[in-house]
Amino acid sequence: MEILSDHHRFLEGYIHLSDIQLSGLPTTTNVKGHKLLRKDEFHISLVDVNGVANLIDPQSVDNIEAEIIEEFKKFLEQYKLDKFRLLNQFRYVVKDIRKTVIVMCDVPDAEEFFALLGRKYKKSLPRQPNHITLYTLQENRGIGILSDEELAEYSEPINLPELEKVKRA
Repeated sequence: MEILSDHHRFLEGYIHLSDIQLSGLPTTTNVKGHKLLRKDEFHISLVDVNGVANLIDPQSVDNIEAEIIEEFKKFLEQYKLDKFRLLNQFRYVVKDIRKTVIVMCDVPDAEEFFALLGRKYKKSLPRQPNHITLYTLQENRGIGILSDEELAEYSEPINLPELEKVKRA
């Protein structure tokens, strides 16, 4: 893990807005016959660094990853990216054997970082759908979502009354 700021970490290929505190979450939830466990910690994956680096240049992934991290550090000098809003939109995500429940979020200025990368590398890059993984089938094992297309492909909206009271702590 690399600490990028008071609020941001680079861990397992992702830049996270870390240490998010939520309340109103039961320990488990059931979706489509599956008992899912509440995660031990919450974060918003802001950038799938490896995924974006592969979109930019699959032949230079390691170098591009390092550049993305440095660009993010510079970006934080102007845009703090430490604010977010829960959107009260819950989705059930299934990819291979993994199953999760996420809540969508709005992170002001996150889109601007992807625009900056697009300008730098002269590529059209997707902005990652900001979300917090709340529950997982396999303990604390989330599912990365690189684009709105992946969000549509791997997830569906769900209504779970037990999550109506989820909020920032």
